[in-house]
Amino acid sequence: MGEIGGGNLPKVLHDNFEDEILVVHGCATHDFNLVSETEIDKVLDALKKSQNDLTYSGLAGKSERLTQGSVQVLYQRLATLFCLLPPVPHKRTEM
Repeated sequence: MGEIGGGNLPKVLHDNFEDEILVVHGCATHDFNLVSETEIDKVLDALKKSQNDLTYSGLAGKSERLTQGSVQVLYQRLATLFCLLPPVPHKRTEM
């Protein structure tokens, strides 16, 4: 499967849009790899259709960390939404 099976799906997604986009991703096993390269077209079609309903806002808050016990979350207000990201140390997941 070339680059897709090799974990380069974020680059493939990025390269298929004219505008500059940020593809958020994290560490994972290969359990959710696409079955074949033709599956990427379904993902791209869904993403491009979702662009029709996008709205942009200049309202973004400062990102901050919240800690409760041993759990830590990075959060940021984006207009009327909140983005929550659990920070995960970069560790090798496969040998």
